[in-house]
Amino acid sequence: HGHTINASHSFFIDSYIEGINEIAHQQGITIEVGTYTANTPLSTILSTIGQASPAISYLILGTELSEEDMEALIGTQRTMVFMDTLTDYLPGHFVTMNNTDTVYQAISHLQQYGHTRIGLIKSSVTTKNFHLRERAFHQVMQDLDLPVDENFIVDVDSTFDGAYQGMLAHLESAKDLPTAFFCTNDIMALGSMKALHERGFHIPEDISLVGFDNIPMSEMSSPPLTTIDVHKHKIAQNALQILLSRQGTRACNTSVKTVIDGRIICRSSVCDLR
Repeated sequence: HGHTINASHSFFIDSYIEGINEIAHQQGITIEVGTYTANTPLSTILSTIGQASPAISYLILGTELSEEDMEALIGTQRTMVFMDTLTDYLPGHFVTMNNTDTVYQAISHLQQYGHTRIGLIKSSVTTKNFHLRERAFHQVMQDLDLPVDENFIVDVDSTFDGAYQGMLAHLESAKDLPTAFFCTNDIMALGSMKALHERGFHIPEDISLVGFDNIPMSEMSSPPLTTIDVHKHKIAQNALQILLSRQGTRACNTSVKTVIDGRIICRSSVCDLR
């Protein structure tokens, strides 16, 4: 749908390809990158895979794929590994970031700085990682004995302008705000930051923000955004290694599901309330 992987995330694609090529060049593997526009029917992609040589294996960037999409792709019986997504109930191979651990790092960082009134900026745009981070937020808040106030949960679009407009609308009706927001990606954090600035809020003195993804813009924002860095090279390289280990085996072989830990990057968007 293009609401998550778009021009602002082109560096993600570059990082995945760089990670893949480091191993591919060492082992003499040929990598071909294929892209499809958002309005390409899945049936077209399935047909392309079905007509290709069975010797071809597939690394699939699954960020915006639904479970139905992934189930259909797995049904081609070709060797494939999905990157940047994970579904527990499908018999496929997946490599993605550890959403639970990284959200824990973000929330515990806020708690260590004295924040107990913590909100969530999320998006209803369909991606598995957004869903997993939202679920992890509720789990981590409970594990850290922090209350969840439904009034502090803001649903915005995952584009910069959509997040900006969504936060503006929320501020029009909000009677109370948390001292900090965890945002399920940097684009939503930066769009919300713009809206908060326009309504006279100072960051981090009035409201702290923590993002997710460590996109280049997060370091250049005002103030620079505290965020979660995802090891994109490691995700891509693990995916390729799994793909190589599965070549020549039955597609329905035992599934491999791998999560890669990330790390928090502390900048200036979190106020110390202690």
